[in-house]
Amino acid sequence: MNSLSLMPGCRIRHVTPQGQNTLAVAVEGCAPHGRCPACRHISASIHSTYLRQPADLSSFVREVRLNVRMRRFYCRNTSCSKQTFAEALPRLLRPYARRTSRLAKAQGRIGIALGGEPGARLLAHLAMPASADTVLRLVQNLPLATRKPPRIVGVDDWAMKKGRTYGSILVDLERRRPIELLPDRTASTFSAWLRRHPTIRIIVRDRPSEFENGTATASKAIQVADRWHLLLNARQMVERWLARAHVRLRRLSPINHPPVASKQGTRAYPRTRAEQAASADSRTRWQALYEEVRQRHARGETLLAISRTMGPARGTVRTFAQAESLPERAVRQPGPSILDPYRYHLNTRLAAGYEIATALWRELGDLGFAGSPKQVCRWMAERRTAPAETTALDATEDAVLARVRQDSEAAIVADLAERFCTLIRQCCRERQPQNSEQTSIQALTAWIAEARSSGIQTVETFAADLEQDGAAVRAALTQPWSSGQAEGQITRLKLLKRSMYGRAGFDLLRRALSLTASPHLRVKLTVPP
Repeated sequence: MNSLSLMPGCRIRHVTPQGQNTLAVAVEGCAPHGRCPACRHISASIHSTYLRQPADLSSFVREVRLNVRMRRFYCRNTSCSKQTFAEALPRLLRPYARRTSRLAKAQGRIGIALGGEPGARLLAHLAMPASADTVLRLVQNLPLATRKPPRIVGVDDWAMKKGRTYGSILVDLERRRPIELLPDRTASTFSAWLRRHPTIRIIVRDRPSEFENGTATASKAIQVADRWHLLLNARQMVERWLARAHVRLRRLSPINHPPVASKQGTRAYPRTRAEQAASADSRTRWQALYEEVRQRHARGETLLAISRTMGPARGTVRTFAQAESLPERAVRQPGPSILDPYRYHLNTRLAAGYEIATALWRELGDLGFAGSPKQVCRWMAERRTAPAETTALDATEDAVLARVRQDSEAAIVADLAERFCTLIRQCCRERQPQNSEQTSIQALTAWIAEARSSGIQTVETFAADLEQDGAAVRAALTQPWSSGQAEGQITRLKLLKRSMYGRAGFDLLRRALSLTASPHLRVKLTVPP
């Protein structure tokens, strides 16, 4: 519907074009009287009139400027503090506003979806111009919807500045909507929020953190450990153990296995001397870095301090600090080649003594080959300098696992990790009967006991952490809730933050996130292609 067809509480006197891009619309109130805002008495006695010129929604891709003839009434109530009062048009225009309420709402919605600068650029094309600061201010002024008190909440942290500043997000898991953003992820802030919301009965969180301490001090809600984070922690446990035992495992003898048919005839190209020298230099640098990390860690420096001083990521520093020797880069096996369908033709021509690579490339082009001459030249150069070799085969996952299991510690770690992941994944399915839940809890208790007596430090530490957080881990096996919704809302929050080009302060982000989830102001956010 065109914006000129509806002026709530007013009537249009006439419409006048002003240039090619603007329409001036003369409007006046249609109510026979006004109501005093102080004493609420009705008056029809007009004192005077004055003109307001607010902007309105565009019409026919033209800016619309209203010329609103406002009336001022006498207040006939002798006991009222006001002698006159201005006519009110609450459905169209707020007092002192320079734009109509519907225009402010439309510009605010665009600000939610795009942010300040992009929103201002789009509004200029839509004939509803506003500055970036105005767009963000309108977002701040949009009303929030009233919510029912939450009962089941997911909580997670999110990065305002990754590695430096973090906040917390709380999501109503029943209604799948964000509730609140907190400026940090400390236990005190979270517990203060919980005290203001006594209706919460279940809190879903990741592994032991400040959220656990905050819940314990302020609420009797059931804590549920997120199952995805449990699987992540199990993977991290295996990775930490592998970082220590990597060199030892590489010395294990391989086990014969059947060839992999999908990569027939594929072999790696030989490395040049320059590539070999660059690889050696790189390994020397990594060796020096590894030794310095080990020395600093042995002197008592924290992983974070080492990372900030030397530069590598904290995960790399942790790996080096825990490894018995420098973790060697695994040899990358070659994948399928686009030359594979034409390998029979190439081998036939090579057996006949034909070794002109460019001519072979032209022949392959006639057969449908879409690659470059360089690929054929490298294939031919390899075979001119060395006799043909047998097909290089990749190890299957079963063969790799069988090779690793030759190590006694590896067999224990693999078995425990596999059983733990199976136990958690079984609980990710539909809820099972009460007796099945009890069986899962008993299986978890037995697993923790076995892991704590395994004699492997990394596994024992992981099991001790699970035992310390035992109530939340057991609840993960029996409760259907997870923090997946919180992770999804963090993705939405990141999109909002990045779309606002550095202008997204904490207060604005909190309001924008709430508005994107409000039923009456919902804006679908999409990632641009």
